[in-house]
Amino acid sequence: MNEESQKRYYTLLEQLLENINRPKDVDFDTINDILVELFKVLRVSKAIAEFYPSQDHEKASKGQIFVCFESTGSNKVAFTKRIVTKAMTVIRCTVYMLEDEEPFDDEELKKVEIVCNVMLNFIAYDGLQGIVEDLTFYDEDGYRNVRAFMRFLYELKLKTNIGNYSAIHFNLKHFTLVNQEIGRSAGDMAMRNYYELIERIIGSEGIVCRLGGDNFVAIVNNERLSDIISIIEGAPVEYDCNDSARIMVSATAGVYRIPEDHTSEDSRDILDKAVVASQAAKKGDKENVVYYDDNMILEKEKTMRIQQMFPEALANKEYQVYYQPKIDIGTGIIIGAEALCRWIRDDEVISP
Repeated sequence: MNEESQKRYYTLLEQLLENINRPKDVDFDTINDILVELFKVLRVSKAIAEFYPSQDHEKASKGQIFVCFESTGSNKVAFTKRIVTKAMTVIRCTVYMLEDEEPFDDEELKKVEIVCNVMLNFIAYDGLQGIVEDLTFYDEDGYRNVRAFMRFLYELKLKTNIGNYSAIHFNLKHFTLVNQEIGRSAGDMAMRNYYELIERIIGSEGIVCRLGGDNFVAIVNNERLSDIISIIEGAPVEYDCNDSARIMVSATAGVYRIPEDHTSEDSRDILDKAVVASQAAKKGDKENVVYYDDNMILEKEKTMRIQQMFPEALANKEYQVYYQPKIDIGTGIIIGAEALCRWIRDDEVISP
């Protein structure tokens, strides 16, 4: 490598490092352009960088593959490097040169390896960012989780008036029976298809996430709210892709219409109100969908205050047991009793 090429190499390498070390403002096009120029200086005809989340993914060829540079002509492998990281991810770089080119000398090979190391470090960082994203914002079954919900709500507040949106907490009805009827695997598919049906209607302006089990929460633009409510009240979904078998899935739901003047900085406030309404829907025997109102919070606070009094009431022996007899109407003989508990405080009975 002549002196001019040496200078060109180090100038480009410096530019590459400068651009890669901007994790929050990475310009992939600029990085690719610099790599193209570097590989031209190094007589490289093609370069491929690969990232695999695990060695099993590598064996199955399920990963990210980046062709950083490729010129025309017949190529031969000139250099390859494979690393299994401490996180058990696999990164690999393969460099080619044209068939009629002389092999790299020791100096060129060192320079090629330096560029490959920079590429691999960058690919590993970028790939791990994706893994961290999945672990942070998705559950083990691939559903968005509550952290994804909170992040979306935070970002939504920054860019628009959330008074145009509603929060919905919904719980799939009788899903244990669904699993018993069609099997757990088919039940999982039915749940996934129901989730994706709601996700498609919500679109990019909203989000639907799973809190766990068969509990979900969504943020919906009010223009699509009625369509989502219709699905919550019941929709047929496929559970067997081989014969297009369907089952009806429905849910109980609480809806919190976010007011125009909503000011709370805590996004959990929105989720809590949707959950309170959802609990009312689940307890009721008429409406599957309940809309939040402030009285629900007052009722919840009252219940919590009463629950906090339980230990003191037990210590003070404020609970009294009454036995209500069960009588055989044929013989008039007492055949048993039903135990009833009454809580008496300050000579007053506290209602359940």
